[in-house]
Amino acid sequence: MPTSPSQFRSRLEFKNSDSWRAYVETDVPPQDRAYVSAFGMTTLYLQFYAVRNLPVPVEVDVELHRLQALDEPARTRALVTLNNRIFADMTRLMMQAAPAEPPVITAETPKQSMEKLIRRLEKESPAFAIWRSYKRAQVSDSRAPEWTEYVRTLVPRGEDEEAEFILLMGQLGELLCQFQEQNKTVDALLKIRIFAIHREQAGAKRNLAARLLVQDLLEAIAPCACA
Repeated sequence: MPTSPSQFRSRLEFKNSDSWRAYVETDVPPQDRAYVSAFGMTTLYLQFYAVRNLPVPVEVDVELHRLQALDEPARTRALVTLNNRIFADMTRLMMQAAPAEPPVITAETPKQSMEKLIRRLEKESPAFAIWRSYKRAQVSDSRAPEWTEYVRTLVPRGEDEEAEFILLMGQLGELLCQFQEQNKTVDALLKIRIFAIHREQAGAKRNLAARLLVQDLLEAIAPCACA
């Protein structure tokens, strides 16, 4: 019979990823670590609905109960897939909840336009919001870990595609800040691509689109960076 997650401490009992990971590494049997780590991420994702007083989607609840009876490693693989679905649903709900941008009455400067774009992206993209939160923490704490290390501690092992997407959102954020600092803005087509990428299903396809977007932004800003 597969190990029940109730046999271990909840991810919500820990203040940060480091303490949670330390617990998994020291107190969880090796054969259960991958599943417990994935279930910890599920617990965090489900809090997204709880704090908004929203019911967990029925299909998520059904799948979560179904996979509990699976043997390893099928159970962990199914849970990782479910986590990706929940993440995609979180993104969709955040996009639907974001207020429509009011019509522009007065002309905006490029810096103001980029600031609005960055703030909206933070509201609509959980992955981009992670990067923004990290940048704020970095300003107030000189001991903050490197961005790559931070993401690796935040995302459970085995969820490489999710970690890669968050890292790509960090690259996207840095490039957008460069546009803002140079008093430049991105064109309408790039804006459409920036927001459309978060409607993509989580996985390799979305990561490829993100890599291409980052590359195009890099090429668009390169002439200014070299001037």
